[in-house]
Amino acid sequence: MNKLFLAASAAMALAAPAMAQTSDSSPFTGPRVELHGGWDWLRARTHTYDGVTDTRYTDHNNDGFVGGQIGYDYAIRPTTIVGVFGSYDLSNNKECGTAGTVTSCFKANRNIEAGARVGEVFGGNNLVYVKGAYVNGRFGANSSDSATNTYLSDHEKQDGWRAGVGIEHALSKHAYVKAEYNYSRYDRFHGQLGPEDVSLRLNRQEALGGLGLRF
Repeated sequence: MNKLFLAASAAMALAAPAMAQTSDSSPFTGPRVELHGGWDWLRARTHTYDGVTDTRYTDHNNDGFVGGQIGYDYAIRPTTIVGVFGSYDLSNNKECGTAGTVTSCFKANRNIEAGARVGEVFGGNNLVYVKGAYVNGRFGANSSDSATNTYLSDHEKQDGWRAGVGIEHALSKHAYVKAEYNYSRYDRFHGQLGPEDVSLRLNRQEALGGLGLRF
């Protein structure tokens, strides 16, 4: 029994440095918070139909945005990281388009994101990852028809999905910087403007940089 105890103790003593090294070599685990900001590119596609004429129009605009994120990451292997996250962003991006006599505008307000990511560590302090998320955006929308002098205005919350890719660099065990690209697609807006059925779809691309802390 004593020999078995001594052998187990020796094995644990030999394994402890390796376990500590594995833990210390992965600065991408645990809870985190971050601030980020970047460039927001919106594309609006307008489709109007009055029973006779089918008109389509596409335009785009870009502006800046800021936001924050909280998340939690876990190592399923020494170099493979999985995590969940949630973010809240604010944008003042606005996009308008004209189709026939109808002018329609979108204004991006706030965006909520909840998703997951998986990444691979390389070089000890770099993480390349891909992500997928549910998004919910709040948009201001208005349309006016110069032919019928009608005007429609509303704020809508639209669901959608987001896919992205990024790279994170650990400055230390508790601080990191990152760069990320996102593509988002939202559900279609529908409305009636006089005799015309109006349909608007919004796509979004983002390039952002962030600074975060781990605990």
